[in-house]
Amino acid sequence: MIRVHMLQGIAEFLNGTRAEKDIELRIVVEDENDCAPVLTQTIGAVYEQSNPGMFVTTVVATDADQEGTLHTKIAYSIVKQHPEEMFYINPQTGGLYVMKNALDREKHDTYTLIVKGTDMNGAVDGKSGTGTVTISILDVNDNVPTLESAYYECRVEENVKNVEVVRIQVIDTDLNHTDNWLAVFTIVSGNEAGYFSISTDNKTNEGIVILSKVD
Repeated sequence: MIRVHMLQGIAEFLNGTRAEKDIELRIVVEDENDCAPVLTQTIGAVYEQSNPGMFVTTVVATDADQEGTLHTKIAYSIVKQHPEEMFYINPQTGGLYVMKNALDREKHDTYTLIVKGTDMNGAVDGKSGTGTVTISILDVNDNVPTLESAYYECRVEENVKNVEVVRIQVIDTDLNHTDNWLAVFTIVSGNEAGYFSISTDNKTNEGIVILSKVD
């Protein structure tokens, strides 16, 4: 939009001669607060168990009114959080931060926020726009693996080696198919002669016991 128009005025007598020097006319179009802020969709991520005050992401709003005026001075606020309130926003910068140390990915792995931007620095007569913020909760290794069963009984044929004896299922509620989830199995006792070996099935997180040698 052209905010300044430069015109030139000419004064002439009836015979066409100049009556005086040309006059420059400068017309400034004053801005009216007729544009609402526009908020882009924002995506952020933060680790579970993050401390209060941890930065997550920044919400950005644009306003087509004149820069450097209250018409484009935007104040941010959170309208709604789902599934629960876990974040707060800096009203001047749009920065989103963790509000309390209670983020648990195993409970909720995604949060959706509706954020509002209001021009006139948040005045009641300012124009507003809203946008959606999606925050992913990243996994940390905060869950202890447990065995599905405390006791296994199995049989194998004698004099046959390199056969699968049993699969031991481990339960870990950390994020599937990550290092936080994948178990490493060790035979602690009862295998002093080295008859058995154990490895992990990376797809199922099972321990595979193999009869690896015979007498």
